[in-house]
Amino acid sequence: MAQIQMIKDLARKLNLQSIAAGAIELKESGISNLDFLQSVLQQELNIRGDRAIMKKQKLSKLPQCSFDITRSSGVTSWQINELMKLQWLEKYSNLIITGKCGTGKTSLAVKLGVEAIKQGFKAYYITIDTLIDVAKNKGNTPKLQGMHRYMSECDLIIVDEVMYMNLSREDLQLLYKILIFLNETRSIVVITNRGLSEWKDAVEDKHLMETLMDRLTADTQILSLDEVFQEVIDYSSQKKHLKK
Repeated sequence: MAQIQMIKDLARKLNLQSIAAGAIELKESGISNLDFLQSVLQQELNIRGDRAIMKKQKLSKLPQCSFDITRSSGVTSWQINELMKLQWLEKYSNLIITGKCGTGKTSLAVKLGVEAIKQGFKAYYITIDTLIDVAKNKGNTPKLQGMHRYMSECDLIIVDEVMYMNLSREDLQLLYKILIFLNETRSIVVITNRGLSEWKDAVEDKHLMETLMDRLTADTQILSLDEVFQEVIDYSSQKKHLKK
């Protein structure tokens, strides 16, 4: 009769770690050997899938927050459900979310980022200041180089706090280069509290900004949230990442 420890040892050699570690219970059952084997292997696969999602969520640096459709206007539940299908992501289309502070812009973007990860995509959250820092210094530090490399692997980049502050000519040039690079083979979600018509007034090089806007808004959905509610966001994962 097969011993459970022997089965665990074999599972470890086959890299079936959940079985080897005892996360999946091995015991006598009333079902056939084939049915039992299928059940055990399916549990191993499910655990691996859950761990993969958790790893992607950790790497994504998405802040901890939730979007309440009942407390935000400017977007309907139908629109949210359509966005959650991620057809726009599969087509490499972009999304721009505008609105005043506290309207749930970041929460909505995070909701879409989490759903993207659950559906097998890679997502990454970053503020515009950090994105410019990556563009400026990625060749100088391993940390920023790693961030740039991981963003290059992602299907979805969420850029927050876009145009909250006026940009210098140098910063705009850096932002243009990295956003155009990222926009080539992935989708970008832009979060901003300024209307698009105000962007050109916040920079010196209005022509470059207009060119950037033309590229970002091509085949892009624009959502405007206008009702303020208390948005509770935990940025600890992003802050911890930047301190490393």
